[in-house]
Amino acid sequence: MNKNNPVRTCVACRVKISQNLLKRYRLVSKNLEFGKGNGRSFYLCNGCLQKDDKILKKIIDKQTKGALGLDAPKLKEILLNEQC
Repeated sequence: MNKNNPVRTCVACRVKISQNLLKRYRLVSKNLEFGKGNGRSFYLCNGCLQKDDKILKKIIDKQTKGALGLDAPKLKEILLNEQC
């Protein structure tokens, strides 16, 4: 395996893909942040970001342990527009 191309897993579909093809999100003091930074994070692929609002909310709630408290359409809009 090439060391210059790290492989990460999408938390929704469990597909292992190159890190540069996934979007990284992390929870910092009850705020969802996009991109690089320190702390525990999770990755989503573009296909999973297009899923139904309720399915996406269930996945995010599981990863953040319900700390966000946003409704499903608002959460999907935030994720797609990278407004974290």
